[in-house]
Amino acid sequence: MRPKRHFAFLAKYELLLRSCSQTAQAFVFWCVYRVVLSVGLLTFCLVNTDNLRAEDREQSQLAMDRIQLAKVGVSPDQQGAIDYLNRLRPTDESKRSIAHLIVKLGHSDFVTREKARKSLHDFGIQAEVQLRVALDSRDLEVAMQANNLLQTLTELQDSGLHDARLSAALRFLLRERHPDSVRTLLKIIPLLQRQNQMDQACAALWFAVESHDADRIAQCLFHEHQFVRMAAIPALEIVHGDPAVVKIRPFLSDPSESIRLAAVRALIDREPRLCAAKLVELLGSDDTRTKLRAAWLLSQLFDPQTDEKTDLQFEERAKIWKSRVATLETSQWQLPLRGKRLQLHEFRGIYREEFKQSVAKIIGRYGQLQYETSVANASASVDRGLLRLHGNHAEGDQRMIVTAKQLIGSAHFTKSFDVKAEIGGEAEGSGGYHVGISIGNLRLLFHPGHRGGGFRIERVDNHQYIVTNQSMPFTPLAGVLHKMRVRVTPQKEGRVLLEAIIANPKAPQQTYVNKFLAEKTDIGPLTQVRIERSGRSGGDALFGSFSVDTVGIDQRF
Repeated sequence: MRPKRHFAFLAKYELLLRSCSQTAQAFVFWCVYRVVLSVGLLTFCLVNTDNLRAEDREQSQLAMDRIQLAKVGVSPDQQGAIDYLNRLRPTDESKRSIAHLIVKLGHSDFVTREKARKSLHDFGIQAEVQLRVALDSRDLEVAMQANNLLQTLTELQDSGLHDARLSAALRFLLRERHPDSVRTLLKIIPLLQRQNQMDQACAALWFAVESHDADRIAQCLFHEHQFVRMAAIPALEIVHGDPAVVKIRPFLSDPSESIRLAAVRALIDREPRLCAAKLVELLGSDDTRTKLRAAWLLSQLFDPQTDEKTDLQFEERAKIWKSRVATLETSQWQLPLRGKRLQLHEFRGIYREEFKQSVAKIIGRYGQLQYETSVANASASVDRGLLRLHGNHAEGDQRMIVTAKQLIGSAHFTKSFDVKAEIGGEAEGSGGYHVGISIGNLRLLFHPGHRGGGFRIERVDNHQYIVTNQSMPFTPLAGVLHKMRVRVTPQKEGRVLLEAIIANPKAPQQTYVNKFLAEKTDIGPLTQVRIERSGRSGGDALFGSFSVDTVGIDQRF
């Protein structure tokens, strides 16, 4: 029923009830009606609000994607997306043009050289391979100009503009089928440099593929490029169904873990027992993405709610999955997975501790946390939902640790993750001790009760300051828990972007933000996360909660 007609109906019904409200029975019915109406309208509004928000987000994304395509001179629609993607792969004709232009980079006439340089820049990524060859040219001018152009192309990709346009084009192909989608996607997949682009291309291919594409897809099963094979294997099952099983089954034993995972994705509804056994094997992968995607598929085979328990380490979850695969009949599994098997999700490694179990003195472990201290006779305790790392001791450190191995089953964190904690401290010894969160070999600290907080970043191993004390827009109050969040984003060459936010619980508008790009030599490997108290004698450090989310989906503080 349309909303306007729905409300018109309710209005007429209300008038009818009012006309007979003289009787006690009508009065009771009237009261019940009002309650039901209120609940119904509230539910209607909430559901439609969620739908409107989703629609608004989709429309907003569509508008931004149209702008991105318009900036590169193509129509902001499916055909424009195809045109833009086809630009990425050089044709024989464009290769000849690029070669001719590269020769002109060494021309004696400046205007000719400049025109050639601009034309090569317009070719963009299509010219990259030939420009790299030109770096070894005997003509020094050609080699120098080729190097400059390659730097410009690299800067364009690093700036995010290239990625934004490419992602916009791929999203257009996910909104509506286009007759050239499959041919274009199979050609550009080998050129993709980033995992998110590969995922979008796979999803677009699986969305677009139809029966008449079967021969082209079958030929790609043995393509020289692994990414093409990974995309083609599920696509063949989509278009061929049961007859594809014989062709795909051998890939379950492929040397490449990524190819084996693609074959599982294709066949899990048809051969669940065999595919589940392969997923269990992939839980031991050294590649974090492969491991977590295999884990996500296993979680979908059973009870996702149970599998998302936060009090289990990854290894414990893996044991449960292995047991279920070995002992449960497939009739007890959540089959068929249908569209879920084509979702490129990763299992969420989440840790959350609310310190609900009181302990007078922590020795070694508290739940999944490991207590560690460098101070003789230092201690920790938990009482009524509050962790205390006790003060009044010599100079030194105390910390509670959770590792990447616990959360994701891998030695290191390799992707972005969020760390949140409720942190505070007592006033005693203000400025003489500090509390905070540490990531790898760096810790981000502030001083409870000390004017301006004195936020800083220092190394854990030698206490060397990396960011010296900085004043926050508020003084962290003694005995009050402050929400602290650190977003951790690995970068190129081992660098790590740290984004710290500390909020004043008494004045939410007062928030301290610090963004810092840590060098690999300082932060070291991302093997663990810790909540910390360090420094001289003083008050207790206080912690109300602590969580690590390796997906970081929740952007709210």
